[in-house]
Amino acid sequence: MPSQHPDFEYDIFISYRQNDNKRDGWVTKFVKALQDELDATLKNPVSIYFDENPHDGLLETHQVSESLRQKLRCLIFMPILSQTYCDTNSYAWNQEFLPFLEMAKADEIGLNVKLRNGNVSSRILPVRIHDLETEDEQLLADTLGGPIRAIDFIYTEPGVNRPLTSNDNPDRNLNGTIYRNQINKVANALKEIGSAILNPRSESIPERIVRKVNAPPKKKATQQILTVVASIVLLLAAYFYFKDEIKPSNRELAVAVLAFDDNSPAGDQEWLGNGIAESIINSLNNVDGLLIIGKRSSFSYKGKDATIREIGDELDVLSVIEGSVSKVGDRLRINAQLIDTETEVQLWDEQYDLAWGEIHDIMDDVAEDITESLIEEFPEAALVYNEVEVNINPEAYEFYLKGIHYHWEKYIINNYTDDFYESERNFLEALDIDDTYIDAIAGLADLYDTRAALDDPLYAVKRDSLIDTGYEINPEAPYLLAIKGFSYGTAQPDSSYMYLIKAYELDPDHEQIITLIQNAYSIGGLLEETNKISRLILQKDPLNRIAKQQLSANLLALGYTTEAKAELADLLRTDPANRTGLQLDVIIKAVYEGNIVAARKILARLERDYPGENGFLKAIILALEGNREEALKYGSGVDIYCILDMKSEAIEALNNQSDIPAPFLRRNHYLLAYPVVQVLKDEAAYQDFMKQYNKELERRKEKYGGFF
Repeated sequence: MPSQHPDFEYDIFISYRQNDNKRDGWVTKFVKALQDELDATLKNPVSIYFDENPHDGLLETHQVSESLRQKLRCLIFMPILSQTYCDTNSYAWNQEFLPFLEMAKADEIGLNVKLRNGNVSSRILPVRIHDLETEDEQLLADTLGGPIRAIDFIYTEPGVNRPLTSNDNPDRNLNGTIYRNQINKVANALKEIGSAILNPRSESIPERIVRKVNAPPKKKATQQILTVVASIVLLLAAYFYFKDEIKPSNRELAVAVLAFDDNSPAGDQEWLGNGIAESIINSLNNVDGLLIIGKRSSFSYKGKDATIREIGDELDVLSVIEGSVSKVGDRLRINAQLIDTETEVQLWDEQYDLAWGEIHDIMDDVAEDITESLIEEFPEAALVYNEVEVNINPEAYEFYLKGIHYHWEKYIINNYTDDFYESERNFLEALDIDDTYIDAIAGLADLYDTRAALDDPLYAVKRDSLIDTGYEINPEAPYLLAIKGFSYGTAQPDSSYMYLIKAYELDPDHEQIITLIQNAYSIGGLLEETNKISRLILQKDPLNRIAKQQLSANLLALGYTTEAKAELADLLRTDPANRTGLQLDVIIKAVYEGNIVAARKILARLERDYPGENGFLKAIILALEGNREEALKYGSGVDIYCILDMKSEAIEALNNQSDIPAPFLRRNHYLLAYPVVQVLKDEAAYQDFMKQYNKELERRKEKYGGFF
């Protein structure tokens, strides 16, 4: 049966290792179940290429049938990810996976397709049947240029890692998945991707916004780029002005700028898409009267299946700016569009092929023109643009953006050392061009602070040296002041808060500054004040995962258990794979609710996705189960000792982890909220500790608590 697309051989190509089908024919059964589900789901028949006897084990140097390349001309490629699939010497990897990847990037459709809801999906749809080794996960991520978005068919019990079957009991499966439901998920995903390929979206623009605005664009150096800029700006002005022809409401004056997609052939320009969107956000933050959603919220939809209407409802905005970039050599392609979140209609969509200009000017011009057009069209809304003059070397700025991207989009999330070195290299390149570039100095110092906190305290010395260098260049640079303040930590709280608050006063819209202040207040034990800051962040950045994590944990530490559970549920609803949220959920299930079964199920997921980072959770669960010897193998501390009724060890640990001269307030706050720690309440040593603790806490509240 041919493909539904006239230029392709098959609709779906199933790629797998032969040994995954030998024992019980799992892949054969999967293909049969999927074909049955597709027949019941789709109106038109779907063609699937599936070779029950693949030439597995062939090396890339061996002769392969020429017909295979034609069979790979398919709409969707489905690799069955097993413990043996990610083998760079295998036939499946070298003759199927890699060739399809290259063919898809070069064909008329491209590797990524825009779905009918406005989101983007890859034509590679992995099915995962085993928890993979870390190096295999990394190989896939590096090859695909991003995280793996697979549909899982994994059955997990303690010590068990095998493919899910139709006969498995979901109550015994720690993943909680059901075979039939997973088959349905695959079919629905295939339907969504296939529909986008076969029926590209085209929607008419409502008559009420068809009128054009003919204001001439400003004459600037980057004239070709400004063709794009002017079109974006004029569209925004026309849309807002003609939408209802009345004074705009607060919702109409709220805009979300999504991360621009990277459509470059090599898939290596993600930093550019993020940089364009972030520069627009930063510039529009200078407009009094306009609400611009924070990037942690607007960027959080990248790679997700949320519809434009869902984004509008969740962020409470009436319009969304989105786009894509592609840079090949000295040529730049920009796609930009504005979408009405109520109707999900693309109000405007244009593509431009341009010569590469100065990157900073490009982004600055886009943001400035959008701002000026909004001000011109909404005089009754009292929009005022507070222009900030920027004089940055464009080449240095490009390296700075790459440094920021690899730090905040890669390293801090995945903790891969390669991402750290890539971020460091780009910051150093920026400083090699301009050694007075203060934001690059601050960005590199911030990167070193992250590295020092994660795994190498020696980087704190490099951080401090950079801070001193930058402070001599510009003692009023907000981002640098925030890093300087945060670096003092709990050892010198007076200096810490002084610099942090000064940084905030200079630039209250800087995302990283207020995040550092939030973290500093939390570390310092000022949890009520931290919650005020978290809620302040969430007002304009409602999906900010760091603020949600802090709020959930701090509410729990303060004894507001019901509110903490509600905030945590909201965090996991919008970010179901959030590591900190899942870890906190294990604590709640195990310690607060006594539900060890539920806690172990969440822990199994954490062990799969974040192996080797959950020893303290294992220790808590084992201690609650009464397994003292095993618990102490995985961790020890106040909470573990209290659960095991080791009171003297708990008191000693409590005193040992204290700062000098004051206790480490945040950690102790969390511990003191645990019900299990109440076994110490009658101990004289514990009561003495609490007197010192409360005295220091009250001092900090009085001195620093009133700012927010």
